[in-house]
Amino acid sequence: MRSHRSNGRAGRASRLRERQAGRTREDIERAAMEECLRRGYRNLQIRDITRRAGCALGTFYLHFKDKREVFRKLLRRYLTELRSQIDDRFKSATTPEEGIRLSFEAFFDFVESNRAAFALIFREGWMADPDFSGTFRNVFQAFVDDTRDRLRIAQALHVLRTDDAESLETAAWAMVGSLALVAQQWSDDPKMEKLRLVENLSALWRDALVKPGRAGTPLPAELSAA
Repeated sequence: MRSHRSNGRAGRASRLRERQAGRTREDIERAAMEECLRRGYRNLQIRDITRRAGCALGTFYLHFKDKREVFRKLLRRYLTELRSQIDDRFKSATTPEEGIRLSFEAFFDFVESNRAAFALIFREGWMADPDFSGTFRNVFQAFVDDTRDRLRIAQALHVLRTDDAESLETAAWAMVGSLALVAQQWSDDPKMEKLRLVENLSALWRDALVKPGRAGTPLPAELSAA
């Protein structure tokens, strides 16, 4: 009986330590994002992170090897979250042009709610760390691939002005690049109301991509069930 009680106490203590460690990691990650937004990745020091997180330098190294490891983890998390939000919003669209608008809306909602994460993914990454260059190219390519795949759905419906794969790839790169640049400017100086900005951008891309007379073509019903 005493052995069972001892094992029970040990188990509870272990779970408590795990929860505390999890909270500490979350505090470090949150502090890292806040300090990245304030200082930029290049100028960010680990002591800046630990000071904001309220933990010792040794505690940081119990959880992470260096600041690069922290941001790689954060990058994967926020990238997955953003892509999922855009995909979910797109699946609720009934026409290709509505899909463009809803995708843009999800993107700017993310930017508005996660300014530091946006800065890390689309701004800091290109200049922050030479070792990150491959990672950030992959991030950008992932968004291009997602965008191209959505455009292919409209292309299969003969809605788009372009019919060849190369032009579709170019359109996907241009769409993602323009979104990132406009969102960067808007994040720094949001002069225009978000929904108006989304509507304006959507209209520009609708007119550039959709054939005259093909607006309003229904998307496949199975798209929303995917």
